[in-house]
Amino acid sequence: MKYWLPVSGTILLSGTTALTLSSEYPNYTKSLEVYFYTKKQERIKVWIEDLENLSKVQYYDSNSSSWKKLFREQGDKYKRYSFLFSIASYYIQIQHWINIVKHLEWLGNKGNNFTTTNSLCCNKQGSSCSSDDIKDQKRFSLYLTNLSSSRGDVYFSPVQVHIKLSDTEDFEKILDEEGEKSLSGSMVYGFVDYYYKPLDSDLGKDFYKDINSHEIDHENKKYYYANYPQLFKFKHDKVKLVEGSATNLFNIHKELKNKKNLLNKYRVAASSSSCNDISCIINKNFVQKSESLDSIRDSVKNSSSCNSSQ
Repeated sequence: MKYWLPVSGTILLSGTTALTLSSEYPNYTKSLEVYFYTKKQERIKVWIEDLENLSKVQYYDSNSSSWKKLFREQGDKYKRYSFLFSIASYYIQIQHWINIVKHLEWLGNKGNNFTTTNSLCCNKQGSSCSSDDIKDQKRFSLYLTNLSSSRGDVYFSPVQVHIKLSDTEDFEKILDEEGEKSLSGSMVYGFVDYYYKPLDSDLGKDFYKDINSHEIDHENKKYYYANYPQLFKFKHDKVKLVEGSATNLFNIHKELKNKKNLLNKYRVAASSSSCNDISCIINKNFVQKSESLDSIRDSVKNSSSCNSSQ
């Protein structure tokens, strides 16, 4: 079964000193670069419009400093990168769905709560969100679902993913380790056009057609929006992901892929630092606004997650 995200995607490549958006023709692209971190780093590219398509998955070979097709490999290398692809596929779908659920909460949150502080916001190592922080959350939500933007050839899309495997010491032994493990992830969104090319020019009025003028920041084309790192669990049978605890990727994916569940009101008192269910994770789902892809990457590599999963 194909899983398609209702937004476009574009490739990101790592430059010599900073993460930058690729402008490679012709795809720009429909593949999404995913960074994995332990003590080392791995990178893969997944096809944003078909997150189960192994034939288009690529991995970065550090020995040759080049991208290679995964389907041409075999043995342990194929198994390892295929498993990383599974983690990426599940995480991308789950995080995007959670962002949509959070958007539905913003829609249902009438009144002044958009401009007041919120103790659930993961910002500055757990401190409360400021009124500006809350405005950024609402702006992100509006961009995420501004379907009329297509008339202006402007799309708000995932452009990069960062995943830290907190309990994993060595990528080569990831399938040898037993028990449920933790990961923290962040998905980055930015503006692209119909051809998945990053936008550097004026976004134009069409993108803001359904957004009130006081909510518009005309400089947002220079910014990225990224989820503050959230903690999830994963478990495997030495080949594929399997069921585990309530915050396990497999369990959450099984629940949220039923689109009716996206309409449910996932609400829970999340005053404690620990999260042991999807409701708490959704309530602690917030984004940061940044000009730098590097700072977003560092927030995943070096910072604690928004929630401590039990």
